[in-house]
Amino acid sequence: MYYLASNINYLSLDGLPWILLSWVLMFITRPLSTFVHEFGHLIPMYFFSSEPITFQIGEGKSYPFKIGSQVEFRLSWKGSSTGSVYVDDGKLSKRNQLFVLTGGPFLSFLIISILFFFLQRFSPMVWVEVTAVGFLCSNLLAFLTSIIPMHLKPTSRFPDGPPSDGLQILDLLKSKG
Repeated sequence: MYYLASNINYLSLDGLPWILLSWVLMFITRPLSTFVHEFGHLIPMYFFSSEPITFQIGEGKSYPFKIGSQVEFRLSWKGSSTGSVYVDDGKLSKRNQLFVLTGGPFLSFLIISILFFFLQRFSPMVWVEVTAVGFLCSNLLAFLTSIIPMHLKPTSRFPDGPPSDGLQILDLLKSKG
């Protein structure tokens, strides 16, 4: 039998509603996971660039607002599981670009590790456990889609699909200079 912290057998009829709820929560928390992942890119970008930085979640009509003097945050509910952090004229060194590209997957992995530790170490109430599992899975999905070298689902900004962080890292390591 498979139990997490609670006394529910998730592989039984009693556990089925909780599994389904966790599945739904994985998709509901996807924009938050995207925010966390992109925030991981924003942190090193903020320290390595003096240019204005755009931090975007979603695509299409967005609602921009400034965070400090350097960061413009744009939020759109359409396609809110996509995100990007970019500068218009960024001239970062190869090493700094590598830090920026790995920042997102690193923060996603850190959140996954913290949630996994929490679920293994503590015995939260069932609804907290199920919510944490949904958010963990959402971050795992963000992590895996970012590290696998591939083109992601096409967006309005990237009609051929944006390159994943893993693909950008490989291209960066292959480039000269």
